[in-house]
Amino acid sequence: MYIYMYELENMLLQMQEHLEKVVTQAKADLNTIVPEGHLRISIDKNKPRYYQCIDDNKGVYIPRDNCQSAWRKKVIIRQW
Repeated sequence: MYIYMYELENMLLQMQEHLEKVVTQAKADLNTIVPEGHLRISIDKNKPRYYQCIDDNKGVYIPRDNCQSAWRKKVIIRQW
């Protein structure tokens, strides 16, 4: 019984260390350069259209060729 508790404790400590590393990495990612404003996504003809909104909700259209998934992820993460 004590051996099982000791193994469980070690497993939980390892998981805690892993989660602390994940949190540290996530905080570091949030401190990278993030575009100004927020991202608005609308669906038109069953395709997503992306807009960068800074002062208003109308925003500036971002063409598909210029819209990088990494940029979108940074804006979305910053909003949450």
